[in-house]
Amino acid sequence: MTQHNIPDPSTQDIPQAMNLFKSVLFPVLIIIGFQLSNMIAIRIETLIPADKTVVMWSVLKWSVIGLIALVNAILITGMGILAHDGVHKVLFRNRVVNDLLSSVLSAHALLPFYANRQFHLRHHSFAHQPGIDPEEVIHNRPYLAALLVGPFFGLLAQYNILLANILDLLNIKKCFRAMADMMAICFAGFSYFYWLPLMGIELNYTVIPLLIVLPLVYNYRAMSDHYGLPAVIRKSEKEKSTKLENNHTLQEETSGWVVETTPLLEWLWSNINYHEVHHKYPYLSYNHLPEMFEKTRDKFPYAVVNGYTRSLINLRKQSYYKK
Repeated sequence: MTQHNIPDPSTQDIPQAMNLFKSVLFPVLIIIGFQLSNMIAIRIETLIPADKTVVMWSVLKWSVIGLIALVNAILITGMGILAHDGVHKVLFRNRVVNDLLSSVLSAHALLPFYANRQFHLRHHSFAHQPGIDPEEVIHNRPYLAALLVGPFFGLLAQYNILLANILDLLNIKKCFRAMADMMAICFAGFSYFYWLPLMGIELNYTVIPLLIVLPLVYNYRAMSDHYGLPAVIRKSEKEKSTKLENNHTLQEETSGWVVETTPLLEWLWSNINYHEVHHKYPYLSYNHLPEMFEKTRDKFPYAVVNGYTRSLINLRKQSYYKK
């Protein structure tokens, strides 16, 4: 143990069994959701009478489809957050297993894993610093625009990195990782657009509603990562961070939020609500974050909000970099 009782990165507890369980459970539940949505939609269509109640039945059908798409979007967000631990190499101890499973999870959340790692680790190096934080492209815009279109700009930025890696023929490692990203994305594409129809699951009742809902669910969570906090201004490398005994650095400035939410959502989204704690200790597995928050909340000026919905309400009159 080191300063502030921080677990050592090499000996910390990584919940590998739970990570594997989630990595299997979430896709299984999503497939069940697709089958349920497809079955209910088709069943309701057979019950719709040719009279004035057709509108009522249609509303019922699309309400059910929308609700299941919402649940599936929450699960896919959970898969992306598991892959985020893989980005930090703490999903599994074995590096090959970590990257392989993270690539599959990430691709099914529509993200190219290795390109996302480049994007995300740079974000950690320059969190909430104007002009150099790559996540600025997602949410540094007026509130409604950030809420509605921010995820698309983030997705575009990461696919631009993927494209640049493909074209960087002189860098064999980047090209290899770009090819791995492309294979994982193609595998996800086959899963959604070939294998599901092969199973008799209609895309207009399943995948299409999911793709509509997913950006909204992503932003319901992600808007409360950094939006509405003052910009981090670092004048020198010396002021950037404090060196710990384990040779990792501790980010002293506040760049993100801690969102107090339900135990179920914490489990589904792997404690990502302790976002500022993660930024202070990015080398720790998610299961350490609640404990680190309790241990350090009197030492650091955490920005805490009660719930994601409350957070979105509070942020509506703020700018990305709070003045």
